[in-house]
Amino acid sequence: MLNGLDGIKEWFNLIQLDFDENIFFEITNHLKPISFSKGEHLIKIGEVEKNLYLIMDGFTRTYFEFNEKEICTRFCFKNEFVSSYLSYVTGNPSDEGIQALSDVTAFYVEYSNIRELFDNDERFKELRRRSFEFLYYERAKEQRRLLSLSAEDRYLWLMKKNKKFVQNIPIKYLATYLGIKPESLSRIRRNIGK
Repeated sequence: MLNGLDGIKEWFNLIQLDFDENIFFEITNHLKPISFSKGEHLIKIGEVEKNLYLIMDGFTRTYFEFNEKEICTRFCFKNEFVSSYLSYVTGNPSDEGIQALSDVTAFYVEYSNIRELFDNDERFKELRRRSFEFLYYERAKEQRRLLSLSAEDRYLWLMKKNKKFVQNIPIKYLATYLGIKPESLSRIRRNIGK
């Protein structure tokens, strides 16, 4: 989706907003590099999300707890944004966790650093509005895909999205994301040759 910091320019195209060099420089001035080791959390359940991350390398899982089990709801890969968005926007504790499934390098922006821009500058208000609309649309498409496709087709879609990383996601996480048991996922992988 995005290609490094230059990829932020592509984001403007995705959300159908004319590129504004001044907004780009304002955003990049607030970006900071960060790294996470495999297994480390970007945010834990119950914490308040303060950052929005742009993954430069590696991948993460987003999950919640239900009946003492962790249910994966999303995987984010290179050049994708990840955050506990609801917590990020409301300032309430997150009901989901985000964990690095590999070593992750990313850029992040603290909500407190850009809130004034989003609240007081019409260009940033429009950027925020269109960004959230786009993310909502993408999330709704993903939900429909998960609810309407067979488990095998959901797995194939995810493989098409990022085969390199999907093959390295532990089966227990991938199975909960697909809504199936680990042994069913193993059968699907065998049937399609992984």
